Amino acid sequence: RTSTHAVTTLSPGHAFMVSTVAFDSAGERFVSASWDQSVRLWDSHTRRQIRCFGDPIELLDLLEDDGDGNILMFHCAEFSMTGDKVIAGAQDGALHCWDLSDGREDRLERAHDSPILALAMHPHGQQFASAGRDGLVVMWSMPEIRRLYRFNLSQAVHRIRFSPDVRLLAATWD
Repeated sequence: RTSTHAVTTLSPGHAFMVSTVAFDSAGERFVSASWDQSVRLWDSHTRRQIRCFGDPIELLDLLEDDGDGNILMFHCAEFSMTGDKVIAGAQDGALHCWDLSDGREDRLERAHDSPILALAMHPHGQQFASAGRDGLVVMWSMPEIRRLYRFNLSQAVHRIRFSPDVRLLAATWD
C-alpha cells in the first residue's frame, strides 16, 4: 500500500538553510529556525507565516559575510510545553526566548560557550535542556530561564530527548 503526502513550500520563507522545525503540542502551529538569523512561527493549517523573530538577512548577506561572526545562525528551536513561548539556541551560545502573546524577547547570553545545537522540553513543562558543541547538557527552569544543573559529556552534543517517563535524558555526540 502506497501512501502519498503533500509537501508544501512555504513562501515567503527563510533565505538560507533551515536547521530545525518543531510543532506545538496541538499541531496548530510550527516553528522553523534558520541560519538566516530568524526563527519563524507558522500556522499549520494555512501554512502562512504568523510572525518572524530575529533579524532576518538575505542570502547575499550570508555570501558576503567576512567571517567576523556577525551572522547569528539559529540551530534549534522548540515550543514551551504550554505553547506560549518559543525557545531557540544560537551559534553564539545564547538562548533566545520569545513570548508569543507580545513578541517580547528574553536573551540569555553565554548559556553555552559555543553553539547550542539541541533543545528538549521536559514533558511536565517546568524545565528544558540545552546541548552544545561545548559538550555541555544544561537543565533550565521555566518560565524564568535559570540554570539548574549541567553535565559535561566532553564532546559536542547534537541531539537530546527526554524519555516518556522523564527518568532519562538521551544524548548523541560525535
